[in-house]
Amino acid sequence: MAYRDILVSAHKKGISSYQLGRDLQIAQKNAWFMLHRIREMLRSKEQIILGENNPVEIDEMFAGGSITNKHNAKRKQYASNPEQYNNKTTVLGMIERKGTLVMEAISKKRPNELVNIVAATLSKKATLITDTTNLYNKIKRITIIILLIIQPMNM
Repeated sequence: MAYRDILVSAHKKGISSYQLGRDLQIAQKNAWFMLHRIREMLRSKEQIILGENNPVEIDEMFAGGSITNKHNAKRKQYASNPEQYNNKTTVLGMIERKGTLVMEAISKKRPNELVNIVAATLSKKATLITDTTNLYNKIKRITIIILLIIQPMNM
């Protein structure tokens, strides 16, 4: 590993191109380019298969700003046309107990993408632990354990 790679990977929360440029005494634009190349090199490229030995917990969520936090004018526009301001992104999370975490952003344009990602990521003998959603019933080759999570009511 080169000195620049150690600098980038040693920072727990990452490093900015400005800091990398100062550390290596190069221009910020060169440090930015180098940083993108290093991040690409460090990214995992192989297909991850979960559930070989341990159960896999899986859940999906919607990430994005709440409409109640928006300006009043935006809320009025949302009330008249909610589809135009649907800015939530579906995020799928899968974690193998005592193992690897996989997170994927799901496209709104392809509704079956979630099932396809789960089917491609889980092994044939995987045990899936999830909530009461019926999205995963389409995958026939895995064992599904449904945990009923009771959310406490706000008082």
